[in-house]
Amino acid sequence: MSKETTNAKTEKGIIGRPKITFTDKDWKALNSLIELQATREEIASVFDIDSDTLSRVIKDRFNCTFSSYYKQKNGYKKIALRRAQFKAATEQNNTALMIWLGKNWLGQKDAQEVTASINLNGFEVIADPDDEDLSE
Repeated sequence: MSKETTNAKTEKGIIGRPKITFTDKDWKALNSLIELQATREEIASVFDIDSDTLSRVIKDRFNCTFSSYYKQKNGYKKIALRRAQFKAATEQNNTALMIWLGKNWLGQKDAQEVTASINLNGFEVIADPDDEDLSE
């Protein structure tokens, strides 16, 4: 990360803080942190800058918000994870993962619905007098 001294000059000297710019190495580190699900604040802390400064650096370079940039970079990792899960389930016969994918992707269920009909012939049903929900 470099700090450029392109700030405004006055009679008393330079005002404001130096402008922060990222090197290629910084961008790779940023993308790696995003892949690890680091938050904006955590990433800013690694670069020793404010989270608003991080957002501004991304806006200056890519003309998008931090959130948009994060979603774009994070999407690749999600695709890779899905691919690995599917491969483990199908090629490595991971039964637990097959069941999980079946439930989540295909809407399959473990529970079976059972209905029953009960006939009480020859029995007298006596209601609890303290039960307020019974209607007469």
